[in-house]
Amino acid sequence: LTMWNSELDPRTFFFYKSGGEILMNLKDHKKAFDYLRMAKKVNQRDEDFPNSNTLDLNTAVIAWFLDTEQFEDALQLIVESIPLSEKLNGTNHQMTEWLVNMRNEMISQN
Repeated sequence: LTMWNSELDPRTFFFYKSGGEILMNLKDHKKAFDYLRMAKKVNQRDEDFPNSNTLDLNTAVIAWFLDTEQFEDALQLIVESIPLSEKLNGTNHQMTEWLVNMRNEMISQN
């Protein structure tokens, strides 16, 4: 990350997001969330925010919420992500269908 002028340089998004996912797989949830939070800060500075990177990051954060058993937060982010996925991808896209199916499954579990 030091090769760029700023840790918020748009090119750092995938490093932060990927780092967060790797740390999540290693069960280092605190560091994972820190990396995902930095990816969100970088993404929010993008001129076309919210965008497809937002959806990619949201799926990583949803996984983090589920892994840390924060089911209500996961459901809230799923619900918030559906309209963006519909807008960017359409209602029949795999991402949109996954989000809708996750929402429906989580609601039926409660």
